[in-house]
Amino acid sequence: MVFLRLLAISTVGAGAIILIVVLITPLEDFPVGNTTLLSVAERESMLPDRGEVTSLEQSVPTTRNGTLASPNLQLPITSQAIDVPRLQAELRLLAQELVELYPQDPASFHVAAQIYRELKETKLAEENWKKSLSLQPQLAGPYVGLAELLIEAGREPEAIAVLDSADALGVSGAQVASTMALAQENLGELERAVAILEQALEEYPASSELSLAAGRVYSQLGEYPDAERYLRAAATDRSTGKSASVLLTGVLARQGKGEEAKQLSKQLSQKTPVETRPSDEDMAFQQQYEYALREIAVNMFSAGGSIAEHNRDIANDIKYLVRGLELNPNQLPLYMSLASAYRQLGDISTVHRLYGSLVELQPGNVLNYLNYASSAMQLGQNDLAESTLREAVDIDKDGVLAKAALARLTLAKGDYEEAKRLAVEVVERNRSVEAYLLLATVYRANGENGAALVAMETARQIDPMHPQLTWDAVEESKLVQP
Repeated sequence: MVFLRLLAISTVGAGAIILIVVLITPLEDFPVGNTTLLSVAERESMLPDRGEVTSLEQSVPTTRNGTLASPNLQLPITSQAIDVPRLQAELRLLAQELVELYPQDPASFHVAAQIYRELKETKLAEENWKKSLSLQPQLAGPYVGLAELLIEAGREPEAIAVLDSADALGVSGAQVASTMALAQENLGELERAVAILEQALEEYPASSELSLAAGRVYSQLGEYPDAERYLRAAATDRSTGKSASVLLTGVLARQGKGEEAKQLSKQLSQKTPVETRPSDEDMAFQQQYEYALREIAVNMFSAGGSIAEHNRDIANDIKYLVRGLELNPNQLPLYMSLASAYRQLGDISTVHRLYGSLVELQPGNVLNYLNYASSAMQLGQNDLAESTLREAVDIDKDGVLAKAALARLTLAKGDYEEAKRLAVEVVERNRSVEAYLLLATVYRANGENGAALVAMETARQIDPMHPQLTWDAVEESKLVQP
């Protein structure tokens, strides 16, 4: 569902990827990294005056009836300069466009609300979050966004009521709990806040956001050992590390651990350079705001693309994604999303170009090479595919993904010995159902039916209920035929 793309961090592990590379079917698109499309973090800033934009930039050509024409995608090389009032107006128009185009999609109102919140248009943000919840009351994101908006306005009791309604419907999550705890904390209900956080941490022990909140509340209660324990946990996470470390210095000092507090404070000062030109303070603030606005806009256009894709609107999916890349060409997930959109159009040539860009931008990621090789194969460029996969093998010598893909390609070329060598290496490094099925495929292609049967039986012993073994009755009957 589109909310899963918008509100969760997608983590891809090698074990999960192996399940995708079934080693028998064609290569598919691999996710290339982690991304949070929508942040609900607080931002305090003074916004410049509004600009006027009457329509979103049309980065993708369309036909007269609005359908996608054959686009010649021009990939940006450097970030496009921004005019702050104009970009604000462009974001405002994006919010309006999303809810007009997709009035039955709760995600469109959720994203619109986030845009309005960032632009400090709180009434519109509140209206859109309520509309999102009226369309789909089972999703955590709008509850959290609306509650945070109310807390920022000093309306904690209303925020608690919103989160209570979520709880009544069984909607939960780390952010729901931390937001409820914040509302209680602001009302001075520290013991209640701690109880909420402790219960949530039992369910979400890896949440640095919950650990940070628990450390902060315990510090206010004067329970410094507990505060230290949670703040140390939060300090190890990139997203909460700085805030946790700042609080931790005070907690350590209050426990008589002055030397450690001093060292931590020194480390923080080294990581945060002091502004060297105080006379340029206003300009520095403006630059910081422009940077933040650009980041927000990239996230919002990315989210808009996700919503358009969910609604099978490929033209607007591409338009929003291209706009995001114009603002920041180094946003790697946008290339993946664009490749997916162009794949749906059957434009493999553009897909290939996008994967090539990813190889250049992130040459150490083996998944980029796999995707580039996959599109090369679909274009009939098998030599390029093979050389790309061999590069990937060199990059990830101890991995199995590139070796598995190369084994399939060399087998298709008729190079049985090379395919067998690679398949055996894959099995040695990853004794999984998929690896043994790859080996069985190689054996069978060379007429070694007995060895193929042994490999398939080994796969069955690993996981007899594996979905890829549902074909084994037919395939094994072929192998045992004289």
